Amino acid sequence: DALSILDQVMAGSDGPVTPDFVLDVIGGVDSTVLHELCRALLSTDVRRMLALVGDIYKNGQDLGRVYIDLLAYIRDLTVIKLAKKTETLIDRPGVEIDGMARQIEKVSEAHLSMVFDLLYREEKTVRLSSNPRMAMEMVFLKAAQIQPVLPIDSLIEKLDQIQTSMTEDPSTNVTTSPKPAEAQMSINPRKSEPAEALYSQSNEP
Repeated sequence: DALSILDQVMAGSDGPVTPDFVLDVIGGVDSTVLHELCRALLSTDVRRMLALVGDIYKNGQDLGRVYIDLLAYIRDLTVIKLAKKTETLIDRPGVEIDGMARQIEKVSEAHLSMVFDLLYREEKTVRLSSNPRMAMEMVFLKAAQIQPVLPIDSLIEKLDQIQTSMTEDPSTNVTTSPKPAEAQMSINPRKSEPAEALYSQSNEP
């Protein structure tokens, strides 16, 4: 709990307590790292994902704790994307919230929700794994296979543009061929004459 963390911080500090020192004690990472992780996840940059996980692992930080922090970060991104007013919903500085909003400007709501859902469902797997690095990498590789979804508004707009271009371009107009009956009558017009006229023509000297 908070008191035990405070005891650890006070016991391990020889001087002023800094945010970085507290993060080292609790095994967390700075929000900048979480920002980079999320950017790699949402852009499906597999190389960057695995490199960041490797760096965190080499620094001796608790990957289980990092995963929880990342899940909370993605949760806040989803809230920012879906909710209009986030002042009472997200416990972060306003400057950081503004930066997070800019981060997901071009990310669809559906894509963000699917990534959040995957990370939430796999939290227990990472937390209880005997090899959290490999478990986290497995989750990130699954997330990389989630294809970005085009927002429905953009899809409708593109369909309208295609329809408009087809209407304005004369080359897209389709000419219809004559009906079979009309084509046959134009080839052999005699069939349209009465039978008596044809008979009289055949008997003329």
